[in-house]
Amino acid sequence: MKDNNGKEVILTVCIITFNHKEFIEAAIDSVLCQETDYTFKILIADDASTDGTTDILLKYREGHPKFIELVINEVNMGAAKTWCGLIGSAISKYIMYFEGDDFWISKDKIQKQIAFLESHPDYAATTSDTRLLTNRGYLPHSYCAAKESWLGLSFKSALTYRDIQMRIFPHTSTWCMRNPNPLPEGFERFYVGDVPLFLLLADKGMIKFSDEVMTVYRKHTSNITARILSEGKIKSIFLLLDLYYDMELVLGRYDDPIDDDIKAFLFSTTIDSKTSMRQLGTLMIKFSEVSSLSRPGKYLLAISLFTGRFLHKRFVNGFRNYLKIIIR
Repeated sequence: MKDNNGKEVILTVCIITFNHKEFIEAAIDSVLCQETDYTFKILIADDASTDGTTDILLKYREGHPKFIELVINEVNMGAAKTWCGLIGSAISKYIMYFEGDDFWISKDKIQKQIAFLESHPDYAATTSDTRLLTNRGYLPHSYCAAKESWLGLSFKSALTYRDIQMRIFPHTSTWCMRNPNPLPEGFERFYVGDVPLFLLLADKGMIKFSDEVMTVYRKHTSNITARILSEGKIKSIFLLLDLYYDMELVLGRYDDPIDDDIKAFLFSTTIDSKTSMRQLGTLMIKFSEVSSLSRPGKYLLAISLFTGRFLHKRFVNGFRNYLKIIIR
């Protein structure tokens, strides 16, 4: 892949957008202002926006024809299909990807991350940390700090496939990856695109993590993550487990099944003081179904559920501790 001057384009910055009129300029500008020796192009997929986003994109392409290419869907194809088409069409050595309502704040993001991958062939991707922005302003903690607090785990400088399964992965907007194409068949069937992609990359090599804050993630009700979480923590954990099982098949990891301690950890992250008894019962039953617990272990779960009807707080703490024992 070469630019208009015949120079090899080493990076494609992929941006997916739908009705991001308020945000898309900040996203594109944050890429155009990069200070780097590496050549890159911006490939933007607009999934048939109806709010004027498309008009903004056309003006940007007219002003920066050497840098910007557009894929404009005539009808809404949905995030998954649009995402797969966008990533799948990139032919450069490296890819960066983020959504049109996020943006970068490090002007040397491209320079630093490409340089790292060029000098570390055993790494499949490199990542960093992210600031969180809401309608009320920036949150005091970063994305990864919030995750560490929630999960009770720390980000390591080199992340593995198992870490991704444990939800130890930075925000999508920070990733710089070796081109994973061709994507496995059926990738568009996943309810999200980022986690399968992260697992695919981690299956190929290590993932570098830097705690430098390079991007901003806007938290609002219209983004994909918010919509998934709005459906409930329990449903989201079931969807995640199904995704993991499907990825095992896609990657052919038949001899490396999902361990019970990973399942226990994922279930433990869904429990808090607001979890109802009915939800806890559902979690326990589901966990006993997907784990290789012995029959006495399943009876213990049933007994705990019964006593928990009278001692809700103790039950919550007890089940969480029980899962932690399995994790160890």
